[in-house]
Parts: sequence; C-alpha cells; structure tokens
Amino acid sequence: MDNTQFWQFSLALYPPNQQLLLQWQDHYQLNVNLALFLLFLHRHQQPLSEAGLVSLQQQLQLFGQQVTQPLRSVRRAVPTPWLDENLQRPFRQQLLHAELAAEQLEQQLLLQHYAQLPGATTGSANAELLTRYLELLQAPTGQLQQQIIDLYQQAEQLQQP
Repeated sequence: MDNTQFWQFSLALYPPNQQLLLQWQDHYQLNVNLALFLLFLHRHQQPLSEAGLVSLQQQLQLFGQQVTQPLRSVRRAVPTPWLDENLQRPFRQQLLHAELAAEQLEQQLLLQHYAQLPGATTGSANAELLTRYLELLQAPTGQLQQQIIDLYQQAEQLQQP
C-alpha cells in the first residue's frame, strides 16, 4: 500500500462522486481524503480500529486547519468583482494547484500515520468505517446509508491499481 496506489484510487473514485463528497465536506466537515482512505482500506481489506479512525481524523484536522482549509477559502473567495477575469483565472488556477498539492500531502500523511498506529490497525476492514466516521461528524447516517453503500460498491468495482 503506497501513496501512488491511494492517489490513483482517489482519482478513479472521486470524479463520479465529487458532488456528494463536497456536499458532505461542506455540510458535515468531512475530510474527503479521509473518506477516500477509508474506502481504500476497505477495498484492500486493510483493518482499522475505531481508535485508529479517531487518530487519523485528529491528524488531518490539524493539517487541514493550518494548510488545506485556508487555501480552499482563498480559492473560493476568488472571483472578486473588482478584479479583471484575465487576472483571476491564472490566480485561481495557481490556488487550485496549491490546494491539490495539499491534498496529496494529506494523503501521504494518512498513509504515514496509518503505518505508525500502534494497535489501531487491528479492527476489521468493513463497510462500517465510513459510517462511523460520518457518525463522529454527527451526520445523519440513516439518511445517508444508501449513498454510503453506493460508495463502497463503486470502490469495490474499481480495477486494482
């Protein structure tokens, strides 16, 4: 399990589910990379305990607050009505590249932290991890259950990277 595999998995699963994952990000403060990682672990039958899930969530929350979220906020603040479109476009593109680099770094942090979890990888690789993560975020998992199931089914149907 390496960063390239996880990144390729994410590139395959994220685009068709972008709207849903961004909606969860905006409504429940879901970290999209962590959600993708939980699906990746399930796809590769890798275990993760609830303590490990909480640890990963805390690790990413700190990085997100300091790096990813500020980049996202600045990118979303553009366009501004007083700035010419020809100036805005390249600026937004640079911000998007920086945000994407931060997302890749988040994925590397996830893999590194997962590998260092003492005893936190002894749980099961089941479809409950994403549901449990959403519960930790106080999302209405009962209402989201079919969407969660659909994500797991899509993850399982991906070609092995």
